[in-house]
Amino acid sequence: ILHGFQKTKGRLTSLHVVALQRVVEYPQIGKMQLPPVTFVVTQRRHPYFERIGDDLLIKVRLTSAQAKKRLTMEIPLLDGTKFSFVSGMRGERIEHGTMREFPNKGMPIKGGPKRGKLFVQFQFTDRGSSFNHPRGSASMFY
Repeated sequence: ILHGFQKTKGRLTSLHVVALQRVVEYPQIGKMQLPPVTFVVTQRRHPYFERIGDDLLIKVRLTSAQAKKRLTMEIPLLDGTKFSFVSGMRGERIEHGTMREFPNKGMPIKGGPKRGKLFVQFQFTDRGSSFNHPRGSASMFY
């Protein structure tokens, strides 16, 4: 039974679930009344990922010089695995705000092995050499 919930900016951030009192019968001790049980589930904001339903969005920052090269990106996923892909292949041009979509890399979907999508959005920053990564790789996230 849904007891109460709290929304922040249109998203469910806290959910209170209460199981009602019930009477159960145990062969050894007879009838026993169980107290209600309350579960409070809270969703915290992730430092890199933004959840959009079953999908995830991550913003990757690069310099404009890196965006012109072929880059190997490695993104740590929420389940502890890492997802790698290469940008700048087959004439792909990366511009500030460009999005790439990867099916089955987002949140698990209830009832099956399917997952939502992972969206990677590229953001340019040319604020110095701290963002220059060796060997054409990028791993800086907003």
